[in-house]
Amino acid sequence: MSTIRFSDAATALIAAFGTAAPLTGVTVSDGPSLTAAQAADFIIVGHDGSLDADGALSGITQAGSLTQAWLEFPATKDETGHIHCVAVSQTGDAADLPARRARAQVLVAACEDAALAAGVVSGLQFEGTEDAAVAYRQLGQGVAVIIPFTIGYSTQW
Repeated sequence: MSTIRFSDAATALIAAFGTAAPLTGVTVSDGPSLTAAQAADFIIVGHDGSLDADGALSGITQAGSLTQAWLEFPATKDETGHIHCVAVSQTGDAADLPARRARAQVLVAACEDAALAAGVVSGLQFEGTEDAAVAYRQLGQGVAVIIPFTIGYSTQW
């Protein structure tokens, strides 16, 4: 019987990020959240970093992807997947780009460390950051540095 483990992986990442000491006080949300967008620093698990026309994070996004392959023994499927995440650091000071960029990079590094430190969670093994991009949103009302990144996982049957 096949079981998709994507939701388990996303839930485990949210827990790992939420309990990581370097992320204390940082909002960690499960998918797009208006509450998160109001915080100075936040992490969204299940967001690919896509933006709306106004430069805000899109409410419609790809959370991740997965593939499964049958194992010969035991009769089960092996799953590998990717969970998209986004780290944002923002402020009302439009001249604060360098500090926001540095802070956003710290957030991504803390997420990667938390994923790797989680080890094997319920048969899931997390990998480090597989890819990342950096985007800036700089307007009269402030600046945001947005780093979408992907964490990989696999089942360990």
